[in-house]
Amino acid sequence: MPVTGNLTALCMAAQNSAGLPGWAWALIILGVLALFALIWYLVSRDGPSAQPTAAPAPAGEPAAAPISSRAEPAIGDADLPPDNLTRIEGIGPRISQVLGDAGICTFARLSQTEVSAINDILEAADPRLLRLADPATWPEQARLAAIGDVGGLNDLQRELKGGRRA
Repeated sequence: MPVTGNLTALCMAAQNSAGLPGWAWALIILGVLALFALIWYLVSRDGPSAQPTAAPAPAGEPAAAPISSRAEPAIGDADLPPDNLTRIEGIGPRISQVLGDAGICTFARLSQTEVSAINDILEAADPRLLRLADPATWPEQARLAAIGDVGGLNDLQRELKGGRRA
C-alpha cells in the first residue's frame, strides 16, 4: 500500500478517536516528521570549528600550526578513540571498516599513512574498492581534520568529485 494510503488510514483512525478532522492529523504528523528531520539535520551537520587556533607569530618567526584538541599520535598509539573516517570525501562505511581493521581509525593515523599503503590495504580487503575510491587525497584531508581545520577541509572537499581532484 502506498505511503499516502497509510497516512490517510492513520488520519481517519485518529479522526474517529480524537474528534479532529483528518487533515488536522495529517498536518500534525507532517509537523512532527519535519521536526525530526530538522533535529537530525542540526545534529549531523558540521558546525563551526570549536578548535582553538594558534596566536599569530611575531614578525620574523614562522607561523605555528593550529592547535589540535589532541596530540598527533605515533602510528602505534592506540589510546585515542576512533574518528568518523566517513567525514573524508571518498570514504564510506565499508572502506572505513576496512581501514579500521587495518589499524587506521583516527584522522591523525590516516594522515600519516602513505597512499600506496592505503591502496595495498584496500586491494587486500577487496580489489573492487579501488575501482570505487581513490585514496590520493585522503591523507591530506585527514591532516586537516586531525588539526581541526574544518574550514580548510570543507574548502578542499569542494574541489573534489568523489574523492578525486576535479
